[in-house]
Amino acid sequence: MFRNSVLVFSLLANYVLVAQGGLTFISNDKPKDERTSYHVFEEEINFKDNLKVSFEMTFYSPLFIGEILSIKNTRNQKEISLYYKYTYNEKNESFIQINKVGEQKIYQSKIPDDIIINGAWIDVQFTLDFINDKIVFSFDGNTVEIPQNFERNEDKYDIVFGKHDIYFDVPSFKIINLDVSSDNFELNFPLNQMEGEEVYSKNKRHKGYVDNPYWLIGDFYHWKKTRTFLQSNSTEVVFDKVNSSFYLLANTHLLRYNFLLNTVDSIPYNNKKSFVPSLSGKGIIDYKNNSIIVYKTSMNRMVKNDLLVQKLGLTIESEKKEEIEKKYKDLYTVASLSLDTFKWESIDEENLFEEIRFHNNTFLDNTSGKMIMFGGYSNFQYFNDFTQYDLSTKEKSKVIFTGDVIPPRFFASHSYTDNKKLFIYGGVGNMSGEEHIGRKYFDDLYEIDFTKKSILRKWSGENELFQSASSENLILNPDGLSFYNLSFAENTSSANIQLKKVQIKDGRTVLLGDEIPFKTNKFPNKINLFQLEKNNRLVLYKKEYLDNQIQNNQISFYTIEFEPVTFDGFKQGQVVIDSFLKYKLFVVFFLIFLLIIFIYLIRKYSISKIKKIYPDYLFVRSNRQNIKISFLDILAVEALKDYIKIVCADKTHIVHSNLSKFEASLPAELFVRVHRSFIVNINKITSIDVDLVYLDKRYYKIGGKYIEGLKSRLNITKV
Repeated sequence: MFRNSVLVFSLLANYVLVAQGGLTFISNDKPKDERTSYHVFEEEINFKDNLKVSFEMTFYSPLFIGEILSIKNTRNQKEISLYYKYTYNEKNESFIQINKVGEQKIYQSKIPDDIIINGAWIDVQFTLDFINDKIVFSFDGNTVEIPQNFERNEDKYDIVFGKHDIYFDVPSFKIINLDVSSDNFELNFPLNQMEGEEVYSKNKRHKGYVDNPYWLIGDFYHWKKTRTFLQSNSTEVVFDKVNSSFYLLANTHLLRYNFLLNTVDSIPYNNKKSFVPSLSGKGIIDYKNNSIIVYKTSMNRMVKNDLLVQKLGLTIESEKKEEIEKKYKDLYTVASLSLDTFKWESIDEENLFEEIRFHNNTFLDNTSGKMIMFGGYSNFQYFNDFTQYDLSTKEKSKVIFTGDVIPPRFFASHSYTDNKKLFIYGGVGNMSGEEHIGRKYFDDLYEIDFTKKSILRKWSGENELFQSASSENLILNPDGLSFYNLSFAENTSSANIQLKKVQIKDGRTVLLGDEIPFKTNKFPNKINLFQLEKNNRLVLYKKEYLDNQIQNNQISFYTIEFEPVTFDGFKQGQVVIDSFLKYKLFVVFFLIFLLIIFIYLIRKYSISKIKKIYPDYLFVRSNRQNIKISFLDILAVEALKDYIKIVCADKTHIVHSNLSKFEASLPAELFVRVHRSFIVNINKITSIDVDLVYLDKRYYKIGGKYIEGLKSRLNITKV
């Protein structure tokens, strides 16, 4: 405990701050007194030879004009500004310009439309060169030099972003990574706060202030809902990464949702969409042919199985059953929709699977033109087969691999790479495929090489501690070291969606962002995860059916900035330390240190007092013997259904008891419950990492409702 407390103290003493930074400027769509103004320096700053301001910025709307940056000479009141202009005519063009405020425009350049639409981050450098009498301006990699006469090589300037003085127009923009420098200093402003109006340089020696701030770190932690669609029939959702759009395939029309523009177009089909009745299927973009490939698995056999229908939580009226069981001509199971003509074309009328298949993985190999499907659930059975379907020849075949065998599962995540490698992560299933023998929640990763036709298990963790289903997609990190996926507890009627970052090498996992509620009471309900190529933001959608007929459904979209932060990273955003008050800080830290010493001594005294009151051992019945065990020898106690396992340094003991009953016989001051299935000896804890507690080489999962109690017992501020 003392070692951990000293660590906390040392972190505070060194001002360790780790958080995503940035500031969003509230724009002209709000009243003037609610718009954002950021004064970089509270006091006038003297600049020698040059003044350089560097930052990254992005626009979140093109519509609002105004000043981005103003640099004002406090001696002669002359001001130079960086200004955003929008034409509001038939061309709707955006411009960046430099003004001598109140005098003349000295530079203007058109901003490419894709930069504005995609919300791309732009590198900006704005330099006043007092020695060579020029302004050097760099915007998105393009640099220009503008002659400008400066009266002196050294002067005091005020730097303001957004609203200031009598200028109230503020564009819709965000900034990150702000640097201000001169010949005599260089300063960085992390802008990594969660709240507050005082803004500090990284070295805490300079302070500014901001009015009406919207701190960007919130966008790296909170999922933001962008749009919800209510549909009267089952609707496939297809992602077009090239155009940053989602297509919602309703019965009579297509909804094209441009995610970056937040616009929706309703486009009627040029012919009837005639699929077999189904509750499952998949739509995939075929970029080569500019079309959407859709397949569905027929309900014909499922509706005859009343037990399966009841398990899935469905209500199918007898008339509907008769309708489904009939053999209709020209009803397709596989079809394509042209994105040029919006006309459906049948590819196949034969079922790809004998039974309807739920929550399997599907992807399209654009090189071969084959659609490949893995796993899934049907008729009380989990699957682990790979099926490929050739869209041109309509031939279906099994794909056989050598190497490791993936246990049968559904609700797994996948990602297919350009070098023909497939990653399969997690899911729900078991080792045999028969649902009746029980289920496992897999925490494992497999790499499938379609060139060598081989499967390699990268790792497999303790699945008991990761009881969750996954989104169909996982997003590979560009560094190749980790991936992101969504998880949720599918064994409850309602759950929360959580984003995870998982290390490819060993499966170490951290939770990112906040949670999103998700209804799991209807079996076909689903979620999925995507990443926008234009600005790297993550997007998820959830589809929830609203009735037992599995028709009316609600599709909701959410987004979060990349890379999202953990809860601890988000909370660190509110830490602002004023190093102008070093003496007060020293006093505070010194008092904290004394408090830690006091707590340590009190705790040490309490433990020694407990030893005098309570016996330091107990007897347990194991292997038909009464065995004496010292409390000091016990590392942990684990639940094993009707038994418990007492883990000591040199041996373990299996005892017929339950964990709660046995816990009552342990000194509460020496042991702590960290999970519904685990109790550990406080004195044996060597470290804590996110949601794992380590006892030297052993580790145990920390249950969500036990984290705060453990933090309190160990007198630490975060786990």
